[in-house]
Formats: sequence, structure tokens, C-alpha cells
Amino acid sequence: MPRTPTVDLLCPASSGRRQVGRHPCSAGSRCVLASGAVACRLVVIVGLGLFLLACARISAPPHIGKTSRPENRVPLASLPAGENTWRAEDLDIHYNVARAGDTLEISGFVEFGSNMAKFPLINYFRVYLHFIDADGRVDDSKLLWATGMRTETRFVRWTFQRQWPIPPEAVAMGFSYRGAATEAGGDGDLGTAKTGWEVYQAP
Repeated sequence: MPRTPTVDLLCPASSGRRQVGRHPCSAGSRCVLASGAVACRLVVIVGLGLFLLACARISAPPHIGKTSRPENRVPLASLPAGENTWRAEDLDIHYNVARAGDTLEISGFVEFGSNMAKFPLINYFRVYLHFIDADGRVDDSKLLWATGMRTETRFVRWTFQRQWPIPPEAVAMGFSYRGAATEAGGDGDLGTAKTGWEVYQAP
């Protein structure tokens, strides 16, 4: 004879008792009323999903497939010798670059412009190098330089040294960046700081 499924009937917390009663569910099944636990699990799952989505957006190579600006294309066939500078409104990238077969080698340092240098705290900052194809589209993107999250500028490492394989379709390279800086609070305390500047430059 099939057993009648049981269901937990939670008493008020003040009673300190837990009752187990009968519930007319289908034969052979067990029903447990645990809506609070289910709700908690849903919150955790949704929160984890949003966190993973945010991480994916941060780590995903940006601008792939987009058309780069003509003035932001440095031909790989005739890379400039010596130290070079890519100038933008918010920063300068001073770099030395060379091609060793199918590998690009680049080193140098980042220098903030006056509008960024006045902020003592960097919320985040990323500079990318892009490989660009013959049609001017971004074929691949590489993280060239980055700060930590909410890093004081005095602790930032401004130099970089990277090497990557050059995609077969790439004929040029270019740069882009995105970041945000913060000014100190009214008492000079970085703990009460507020966002002061957000910048962005497409390739």
C-alpha cells in the first residue's frame, strides 16, 4: 500500500517544536515545504550568475570586430624604431616595439595626463593593444597594462613588457583604454572618496 507523503510543518520559533504531518501528495512522492530555503538558493544562484556575467564582461577582449580609427593604426610591416609615444587626451603610452618573426614584443610605460594625474586613487584602468586587419577591423585584443581595483597612484606600477603571437590576418596595431579615477573625501580620507573622472578611448 503506498505511503502517504509527509510534509514538515514548522512551528513558531518560540515553541521550539517541529511537527511532521501528512500531506495529500501523489503516491510515492515526498513533499517538503521549504520555501525559505528555495528562495535562498534562488538568490544565491541569481547572484552568482550576475557575478560571473560581470567577470566575463570585464575579462572578455574588447572591440573585436569593430572598425578602428585610421589614425590609430601602426603598420606591422614598418614598425617605428626606438621609443615612440601614443598620445591621447588622458594619457601617453611610451613604448618600444619590435617584431620577431610572428611575435610582437612591446615594452614601455604609461604616463597620465594632467586631468588624470590629480586623482590619488584609481578605481580601475586598462590599456589594450589591438591587432587590426587589412579592412581596419580589430582582429584581436590584448591587455597591455592595468592597475588593480581601487589602487592609490603611488602604488601603481606604470611599466609594462609583453609579447604575443601576431594573428595571420593582422597588418597593423593600435591602442585603446578605459578607466576611472577618484578624488579624496573632504577630510583627505580615501575611505570616503568619491568618483571624480571616468575616461574611455576606442581603438
